[in-house]
Amino acid sequence: MAEFRRYLYAPYSGKRVSALKQNPQWRMVYGRANHTDEHSQVIRPYPVEPFRLERLYETCFICQPAAFIRKEVFDKAGGIDESFHFCMDYELWMRISKHYLIGFIEDVLATSSMHKDSKTMTQYHSVGVPEIIRASVKNYGSVADHWLSQYFLYIVLQNSKRL
Repeated sequence: MAEFRRYLYAPYSGKRVSALKQNPQWRMVYGRANHTDEHSQVIRPYPVEPFRLERLYETCFICQPAAFIRKEVFDKAGGIDESFHFCMDYELWMRISKHYLIGFIEDVLATSSMHKDSKTMTQYHSVGVPEIIRASVKNYGSVADHWLSQYFLYIVLQNSKRL
């Protein structure tokens, strides 16, 4: 995934393992992260929040490279659903959260690249939001208003370009 580089802060890898050891009820843990540009310079914090199941339905607030999942949970959840190309991590969080506790630590644990050529910038509305809608229906049987309004806005803007 050359166009969407993500880096772990190696010194913090142990923090995730320690958090899982100290909190055996957590089956997955994640922390804060930063968006970086094409030169790996921090642009802004990734919009991470402490875990709330209701909120996960509304938005993806877990930065994938800042997450750590116990292997048995990953395996029992069925791993990555390869039919998704954009929101495979978000869809996995949805499945895991239905059966397991997810923990949160305040430390910055990773970065996520955000620049003009990144998948988030080039495919968010055309691929990402439709996949998120599909993942929501698959896992919840419904879709949060936030995702529907983003998709509706994208369709309206696409149609207005044709006028």
